[in-house]
Amino acid sequence: MRPTCVALTVVLLVSPCFSSPRYLVDRGAHPASVDAGILTAPGELLIGWTGDAASKTATDVATRFGLTELPAPALNALGTSRYSVGAGRDSLDVAAEIAALPNVRFAEPNVILMPAEVPSDPLYAGVSSVPTDLQRWAYAGIGDNSMLNAEGAWDVTKGDPSVVIAVLDSGLDLDNPEFTNVWVNRGEIPANGVDDDHNGFVDDVNGYDFHNHRGDITPDLGDGIDNDNNERADDSAPHGTIAASIIGAAHDGAGMAGGAPGCAMMIVKIFGDDGGVTVADLAEAIKYAADNGADVLNLSLSTPFDSEALFDAVRYAVAHDVVMVAAAGNGNSAAPYYPASYNLVVSVGGTGSGFSRNAIEMQAGLGAINGRWPKSQFGPAAVDVVAPAVTLGSSVVTVALHNEDPTMNVGDTFYGFFEGTSFAAPYVSALAGLVISRDKALHGRRTLNPNDIQALILWTTTDLPRDGGDTQNSGASWDGKGRVNFARALDGIPGAQPPAPNVTGANFHKLVLRVYGDAFTTESTIEINGKAVTAPIAFSFADRKLEVHGGKKSLGIKKKGHNILVVTDRGVRSPEYTF
Repeated sequence: MRPTCVALTVVLLVSPCFSSPRYLVDRGAHPASVDAGILTAPGELLIGWTGDAASKTATDVATRFGLTELPAPALNALGTSRYSVGAGRDSLDVAAEIAALPNVRFAEPNVILMPAEVPSDPLYAGVSSVPTDLQRWAYAGIGDNSMLNAEGAWDVTKGDPSVVIAVLDSGLDLDNPEFTNVWVNRGEIPANGVDDDHNGFVDDVNGYDFHNHRGDITPDLGDGIDNDNNERADDSAPHGTIAASIIGAAHDGAGMAGGAPGCAMMIVKIFGDDGGVTVADLAEAIKYAADNGADVLNLSLSTPFDSEALFDAVRYAVAHDVVMVAAAGNGNSAAPYYPASYNLVVSVGGTGSGFSRNAIEMQAGLGAINGRWPKSQFGPAAVDVVAPAVTLGSSVVTVALHNEDPTMNVGDTFYGFFEGTSFAAPYVSALAGLVISRDKALHGRRTLNPNDIQALILWTTTDLPRDGGDTQNSGASWDGKGRVNFARALDGIPGAQPPAPNVTGANFHKLVLRVYGDAFTTESTIEINGKAVTAPIAFSFADRKLEVHGGKKSLGIKKKGHNILVVTDRGVRSPEYTF
């Protein structure tokens, strides 16, 4: 089957200040305020309670305002109730009245969060006519541009299967051969209709479907109808499979490669074939992932509404040691979106690819390789870090795609070219999984909490220049702290030490190294046998090869096994390497 591209740009917005422990702050009563364009579940309210008399208060309020309580066990556990407002009453007016009452933390509508999707250019083959060229450039860079610097990290770890990355999205195509690392709930017997592990969810073998409330986590492949009136039928259906492929596609010599293929992926389905997810259902899904062992949680969705109920769910997950990652959004502005703009969440903006269809050159629609992807959110109030927003992904054929091209069979796997911050966020979720995996390998257990990991990811980034070609004038700090750097983050874990370089060639005048981790950068200095090397140093990020050429002058290299190499980078001296 020919490769086809459907570009889905997913909006997730970013939180700026990771350092403030927001979950320790009492935010006070929160009256609902909903701007035009924000979607809500008709006639529904979420009310957060405080005080010892919360149960009595809830009963009194429900009676006074004629509210009918709806099932929401996870919200109830977080101190929030979900209600239906009686016919003929405006839910926002009711929320404003309730928010002013004693023992009420907040009253707000049940907002709907959407995966934001924007069409992209057709799939292109790259300069070598190999679709995976784009992936290689994203992971390993071009020339002296390291991009994500991921191959150096993979020399250290590709992920630990005990580390679980939860993908909250539209489900996963389990027939896709890329996915060999799906999380398994060992306490559940498949398809027996029984909650074997007594966690409140029946047949949740690989995760759970909070859209249809069942154990089947495969995507709804649609009906070919634009049910949410966004001019694209069945557009939510493939979104989760694409995000999951960026996180965990196998390194098996076929198809594409994910950022953390060794980690397990828990699939938590929150979207159907079209449309979004309510805060109530999303909170249930977040709590499920946290309660069932997720270490990292990827969210590719957003709303401009600052929901207290959603914040409670995020705070609960972080308190249960879950690293929260979300995309910064595709609104081309500095405005915050949620949940990404909560301080407890790593917010991910998007960089461009620097590639056009047929050549390595900047194309206005894709953005410069070190510049902003043109639709990405930007600035310190919306973005913590950035990652490529232009990527190859593995997807699944929907009914709508089949209707457009009958040669494509519904349910088949295909590879496409996708863009959006929704697909930048999974790179960072993969990195978080690798950091936890490396931490466990070094110490025999996980020692880093979510704040530690968030700080590590932010402070080991590669700083990017101001984007001079950015017509939106997004400013010098458009990229937050910078682009994530996989190898540097792993090397920054307390107790980490990059593997020794492999000397592939040496004589009196020349030294060639295959380098690993992030031990070498363009700022590195080298000592050989105690003497600083002043000869030119050539370093290629793409193949991680470092060459020192002394010309006619000897580098002072002795016979094999009797030489000591020391590298100093960013003020830190490496261990002594013998070669």
